[in-house]
Formats: sequence, C-alpha cells, structure tokens
Amino acid sequence: MELKQLRYFLAIAEEEHFGRAARRLRVAQPALTRHMHKLEQELQVRLFDRLPRGIRVSAAGRALQEDARRLLADLDQVTRHVQLVGRGKMGVLRLGYIEVAGWHGIVPDSIREFTASAHEVRVEPTAMASLEQLAAIRERKLDAGFLYNAPKDDLDMVVQRLEQHEVCLAVPRGSPLAARRRIRLVDLTGEPLILFQRAGSPAFHDALLTELSRRAVEPRVVHEAANEAAMLTLVTTGAGAAIVNSCHRWRLPQGVQLLAIEDLPVTLELCLVYLRENRSPPLLRFAEWFEHTSRAQRRLPQAS
Repeated sequence: MELKQLRYFLAIAEEEHFGRAARRLRVAQPALTRHMHKLEQELQVRLFDRLPRGIRVSAAGRALQEDARRLLADLDQVTRHVQLVGRGKMGVLRLGYIEVAGWHGIVPDSIREFTASAHEVRVEPTAMASLEQLAAIRERKLDAGFLYNAPKDDLDMVVQRLEQHEVCLAVPRGSPLAARRRIRLVDLTGEPLILFQRAGSPAFHDALLTELSRRAVEPRVVHEAANEAAMLTLVTTGAGAAIVNSCHRWRLPQGVQLLAIEDLPVTLELCLVYLRENRSPPLLRFAEWFEHTSRAQRRLPQAS
C-alpha cells in the first residue's frame, strides 16, 4: 500500500466519481482506476460499489476512509515536526549558566527573549560552575553555556565574549572596613580573607594572587571555599572578608556589605561557549539569534 494510493482513494471517495477525482488530482482516469484496482486486490476487499451512474463507498471503504484520513493527518504532523526540528524551530536547547550571572542582565534577558522568539524550542537552563559547564559541553550534556573565563586556545569551542564583571570585597557589616565604600588592596594586609578554591577557577585564582603579590599585600587566608555561596556564608559568620563577583549585589545575604576595590584590575569575563561541531538545530538557531541581535536592541546593560 502506497501513500499515493491512499490520497487517490480519499479523493475518489469524496467525489464519488472517478472522472471528477481524476480532474481534481490532475491524474489520467485510467491510471487512477488501475491504482484503485491494485489497492482492492492488495486489501482483498471491495472499496466502492459500482452504480449505473457513479460509485458509492462500500462499508470497507468507509473504514479505510476514516483510517486513511487519520494516517495522512498524522503523517503531515510528523513532516511538520521533522521540518521544525531540522530548522531549529522546535526541540530542546540545554543551556548552562553561572548562578550569580543568572540573577540579572544578559543571561536571563537573552534566555527570556529567545524563548519568546522561538516558542516551540524548550530551553532547559542548568546552573553549573564554569569548569563543569565546559566538561558537560564536550560530553554533549549541554549545548552551550554562559560561563566565566573561557579557554582562549581551545579550537574545538566557539567562544563569544559578552561582558566583564568586576569583583569586590564582601565584608561583615560589623567589620571596621564596612564604614568605607571603597578600599585599596593594601587595606587587606593582615585582614582575615576567604578565597575561592583554585580548582574551581585556576585562571581567576592565579590572577588574584598575582595582583596581591605584585603589591606586596599579604592577607591572612583563613579559608578557601568551593564556591562563592560558601564564601559569603563564612562572611556572614564574621570569619573574614571575601573577594567575590560584584553581581552578588543583586542578591546579597543579610549582614554583608560589598566594597569596591580601586586598584584590582582582575575581572570575570562572561562568555557564551559551545562546541564547534555541535550541529543541533536549536543551538544553531540560538547562536545565530544571539549573533544578530544587538545588545542595544535587547537592552542588555553592561555590569558595572
């Protein structure tokens, strides 16, 4: 049984006339008749009752008519679904993001606006550390990620650099430093300091220690935490101060104050990263959308 035969059969059943159906389908009537004879032989039933003038659909034909309509409608749906997926207009886009960067600005704004422009693409955002995102992208567990300080020499990755996020000093409100809005690195001499573990971001950790060393500043490191949430928790207990992402100002724990560091040139570069060989249609559509949608159009302000 061929799909063409089913379409021919439905046209004949609706017209109840071979000649009219042939004109509608733009098929020669003898060819149409041969196809219906072949279909009846294959099914071993009579699909039409031949009348002196015209034809009438038989009981078996009515059953086939109902099933054929449903089958062709399902096929049309399958065709549409495959085409939409292939064009990146349907499917799943798995995005990683740094939690602190997801509270405000370019990350939530771009996800929201892409979702609005591609209703049938389901975006699945997952909060992950930068190194975890890179591993998940390589393993195809993520399609792309918003992460900090992407590798500069990895030819397997496409890296789109978005914006620089400053770092600042988080202090407990009871600290003597809390009375100031800005400090210099030298003010950290002898201060209890909570650092980010090097394993979580080697480039950031090393850049920070290099700047401290260059200015001969020797803070008293009291703890190295696995993430900034743990660092801020320690700050709230009064254990010390911590150098953290300035984006924490959007969701600052109670009892913590952020101070600008005037002479610390270390920043966190937010990037959109994905595997060059990943040809997932939703990813390609997202990358194209991101590339051609200006920051001004999306009103995505730079973090300060």
